[in-house]
Amino acid sequence: MAAKQANVVARIKQIQSEGVEAIARGNIAPFEGFTPEFLGDQCGVFARYTAQSESTCLSMLRPLVENIEQESNSELFMVGRDFRLHTTVMNATGPKEAFETFKQKVVPSLPTLEGLEVEFTRLIADKSVIILCAEYVPDEVRNMREILWEEFAECGLKPKAIADIFHCTISRMMKVGNKLDVYRDRVHIGDTTFSESPIVLKIEHARFSPAMDLFTM
Repeated sequence: MAAKQANVVARIKQIQSEGVEAIARGNIAPFEGFTPEFLGDQCGVFARYTAQSESTCLSMLRPLVENIEQESNSELFMVGRDFRLHTTVMNATGPKEAFETFKQKVVPSLPTLEGLEVEFTRLIADKSVIILCAEYVPDEVRNMREILWEEFAECGLKPKAIADIFHCTISRMMKVGNKLDVYRDRVHIGDTTFSESPIVLKIEHARFSPAMDLFTM
């Protein structure tokens, strides 16, 4: 188990390093928005958080990210403003018939992760995407991912691997600003803040839904 958790920390460091390098090169592609065409036939199991913990999280993040948006002259697609706070447990692609089979056969017996608290300690720039990461992936999440991997495949779906990270997407850059160094530095300040004072989010439920449902308010 220690090795698995070390993989999480290593993965976060890799994302952060690649993000910083891309920002330094100016290699940032703008996000053009989630559309039914973009998300296609993706469905999955997504964790949503209790109203109280989500409110606390957003009260800490929104001012910081809005400041990053303003000072870097960027336009961001932002959590709490443009889409719902959530974490992908696992998603998959495939025909509608296979998803219907999954819903009928698997969903009723899936664990909900209700009441599970997750500590988020890292805020990093994955190129044009700001993500809030947990350095410890709970065993309950790992177990659920193993179940989903097998059940998605058995129902004729193609699961998407997402083993060594548990995160919330906070923003995506829709207009690339002309002060990417400010973007990088402000995210780093946020990372230092949350490393010292983590955000704890309590899962209300983990449910199966089309991915598109998460990207509206």
